[in-house]
Amino acid sequence: MKTYISIVSHGHFSILDKISILPDLAKRDDVVIVVRDNIRETALKELCDRNGIIYLYNNVHFGFAKNNNLNFYWLQNKYCFKSDDVFLVMNPDVFISQPNFDKFIEFMSSKAYEFTSILQ
Repeated sequence: MKTYISIVSHGHFSILDKISILPDLAKRDDVVIVVRDNIRETALKELCDRNGIIYLYNNVHFGFAKNNNLNFYWLQNKYCFKSDDVFLVMNPDVFISQPNFDKFIEFMSSKAYEFTSILQ
């Protein structure tokens, strides 16, 4: 089972830089994090590069929903989602401890929600 985390930044580098769990989560083999930058902050790209976090950016500004959908489709094309994988949309200002993250993923994996796309 893998957890795919989608984060969208609209100039949130300073907030994301303070959330220390992201670099720790990115080190895990069972977690993939993708950050989509809506304004192309150099510091955010460097943070992602340093920590093994996937960095994507837009040439056109979109809202959180569209950006998270773009992250989902990008991940879906890059990785082969399995039925027990979890896709997590996380706002930049969310902080979760590692034990609570693990509890959340355990709870989500106990549910049988399937990845679906209306655009397939």
